[in-house]
Amino acid sequence: MKLFLASTLVSFIAYVGVGLFGFITIPMLFGKRIDSVISLLPIYGFAMFCFTVAGSIVAYHQSINRHIFPVAGFLLSALQIIGIVLFHSDLNQIVLVMTASGVANLVLMLTLHFAYNPLKAVISNLSDFAGIFVSFPRQQKAMKQN
Repeated sequence: MKLFLASTLVSFIAYVGVGLFGFITIPMLFGKRIDSVISLLPIYGFAMFCFTVAGSIVAYHQSINRHIFPVAGFLLSALQIIGIVLFHSDLNQIVLVMTASGVANLVLMLTLHFAYNPLKAVISNLSDFAGIFVSFPRQQKAMKQN
């Protein structure tokens, strides 16, 4: 938990520095050529913040063999690609797709994180209930011994 909070805090500080105050910090790094994208930095930076936090959640759950998290992340990545393919007429649309997928990724990972055990119990109970209706394997008759 401490590592997650530290990672989230560092990501948030980076978001504040590059996203919210990007109009100050980024021109110092890249000069005047970057002025055309300065207005997109706050929302794009927020998307990257969301991806970073969600990635930390995925890494934790993957380390304890809960593989639904990277699978869900992969499916959202596929949706992100589809979104960019459909909406790419200008940089603003791409940034909006990235932000929407970043927020969706974080929301999904947080939902899975907090609902994992209850969902696992429900799925296990449904599986057990469905097992009632499965026929038992036939037992072979015992062989007579002479």
